[in-house]
Amino acid sequence: MQLLSDGRKIYLFLRVLFISMMLTVFVELVLFALGPGVGDLLPSWDGSYISGSLVRTIDIDATILFAVLINLYPVAASRRQRIWIGLALVPVAANIALSLSRGLWLCTLVAIIVSVMLAVRRARGRLLTTFAFLAVCLAMLAGMWKISSGSQEDADISLLNVLEERLYYGADQVTAGLAGEEGMATRRFLEMAIVGPQVLVKPWIGYGLGATYVIGGFAVLDSGTKGLIDHHFIHNLYLVTAFRMGMIGLGLLLWLLFRYFRRILRTFKSVPMSMAKALIAGFIACAVGQLFLSITQPTIIDHPTGALIACAMALSFRLGSLNSPADSQLSEVSAS
Repeated sequence: MQLLSDGRKIYLFLRVLFISMMLTVFVELVLFALGPGVGDLLPSWDGSYISGSLVRTIDIDATILFAVLINLYPVAASRRQRIWIGLALVPVAANIALSLSRGLWLCTLVAIIVSVMLAVRRARGRLLTTFAFLAVCLAMLAGMWKISSGSQEDADISLLNVLEERLYYGADQVTAGLAGEEGMATRRFLEMAIVGPQVLVKPWIGYGLGATYVIGGFAVLDSGTKGLIDHHFIHNLYLVTAFRMGMIGLGLLLWLLFRYFRRILRTFKSVPMSMAKALIAGFIACAVGQLFLSITQPTIIDHPTGALIACAMALSFRLGSLNSPADSQLSEVSAS
């Protein structure tokens, strides 16, 4: 962040970063269109009533890009900029939808809610309209995209049916998990049931960063056995922090997050309406969304995306420190 000393450098860095993220989005969409069997470059999902597998475009970085773009749209200086941002939003939103990940969907929804809360009154309407337009377009495209059902009696189903099944399956997982069912679908509940009581045994300093816990191999991908195994990974960021670093470590993590949001919200309020303010809002929204996602996937710390999240958090302070003159320079550079 020390190298990004002025608005021109920040904008150049963000442009390179966003272009690289967009390229990843497009590559994953192409792989989705090609279907399974392209070198297993992306994970796949086997539905209950489709023929074969469906490629999943799981790209956590796409949620960050979406949060930034949707905040930039209301403050675009020209119609041309709004068109380009709108065109970029469509594939990004499609990538998130086709991930078939309820965690990414929740992260994106939270980011939208936070963006609406941070937006000024005149921008809220345009932001909500943009989101509604994207939702309608994606629903129409998903409804028209047909997938083989593998049954001669039934007509081919639509991609929209697949998205609905993922939502219903999520409800079934919660019900099964609360009922104590053991299996791959309820492994996150198993982690809480197994690790939670162990946290209470060593509540202050935890078991150490390399600590493992015992879980059935049936709940771990590629474990090679259905018996009990020592496992390291825990999906819940807050649970894994309490387990390995105790309540002291969890309290430190929450204190750092509290400090960040308190300071950046103060900075956000002092920055005049500009592209810099919209970028800060996007970074705040994506950070809050990632906190919710970290309940099922620890992206804040124990994931490669953590580096990008940290970069976004640092950039939000850098943009705020530029203040009004540099903000104007940033807007002029972006317009050119």
